[in-house]
Amino acid sequence: MKIAVLVKVVPNVDNFKYDYEKNVLIRENVKMIINPDDASAIEYALKIKDKNEDTHIDIITMAPKSVIPILEDLLRRNIDKAILISDKDFQGSDTYSTSIILSSYIKNEKYDLILGGSNSLDGDTGHVINQVGEYLGLWSFSNILNFDMFKGVIKFKASINEDIIECEYDYSEEKCVILGITRESKNKLRYTKFDDLKLDVSNKIKIIDNQALKIDKRLIGLNGSPTKVKKTFVKNYSKSQKSILKNNQEGIDKVYDLLKSKGVIKNV
Repeated sequence: MKIAVLVKVVPNVDNFKYDYEKNVLIRENVKMIINPDDASAIEYALKIKDKNEDTHIDIITMAPKSVIPILEDLLRRNIDKAILISDKDFQGSDTYSTSIILSSYIKNEKYDLILGGSNSLDGDTGHVINQVGEYLGLWSFSNILNFDMFKGVIKFKASINEDIIECEYDYSEEKCVILGITRESKNKLRYTKFDDLKLDVSNKIKIIDNQALKIDKRLIGLNGSPTKVKKTFVKNYSKSQKSILKNNQEGIDKVYDLLKSKGVIKNV
């Protein structure tokens, strides 16, 4: 089986800063991370490979070349290849334009399964997975919590508007399907093995530019991005309180009172 995982490198939401005059995200001195939904999708692909050693995994991302160290870190987790789609002509692309660019690469490859995150921290539109599916003529579904594939059938659970639905789809006549995984799946990306931390994986990165893809420049970058942001804001997250308690009667009583106040423990 050959699997592609669409990956986005995003700023850590805890360090978001925004320039409201220029209406742009300030990325200087902000730690870049793998988008959490995408990280869950990568782990799903790795679990499939754990069970089937002949599985081949590509990660595909559209980003500047500065993300190469992050891709190398992912490759050290037993991923076979990283495709970095990078070109100055792609700068400023919205989800519409991004989907065209990703699809332009994928359409020339043969994958049995395409995974990705349902949403991203720096946009949260949830468009890309399904738009890529539309451009490629593939069946797609997002917000998936877990799934199984066997004998041409996919069974999955998905989170839709706080409801959990269970679905079954016969893909036996499909050449490929595309699934959007949500971080709510709690499918946490594994750590790199200690022995692989310094593994040289530079030969596993392939850089693709628009000279290779030959996309009309009217369809990409700012020119090809019809999305207009009316208003943007940064969500403020309150810091959780932390208390360190001793393993004695006083500590036990405090934990008991807290659980009781939250309704976890009720009077007998």
